[in-house]
Amino acid sequence: MIFYDEEARKSWESTKKINEDEYGKIIFEYAESCMNLLEQRMGNMQLEDIWKSTLFEAKGHDKQSAYSASIAHNLIASCWVHGEEFARLATKIYEHYSNPGWQKFFYERRKGKWND
Repeated sequence: MIFYDEEARKSWESTKKINEDEYGKIIFEYAESCMNLLEQRMGNMQLEDIWKSTLFEAKGHDKQSAYSASIAHNLIASCWVHGEEFARLATKIYEHYSNPGWQKFFYERRKGKWND
């Protein structure tokens, strides 16, 4: 899986480290599986054509509650190299990605101000 930048990788690693209980593990395993599968499929297809179906085909999808899946999807949006596009597409399921907080996050990340 490809992270947005080094700060995103560090954020992923530190968040994963403090969530090593069974519940945290299934969330991170699912998020990682989603990103890896999306990256594989993006070689032949556009993200907008595959993102939604991939969420239900990634390893561990059947272990997710609505809440844990939303946490995994937030991890994808905040850390993955295609996270902003993922979030834009995911507003169809999660309206919160269109809120000012997420929009500010993506704006600042593009400007290199993320985690300042």
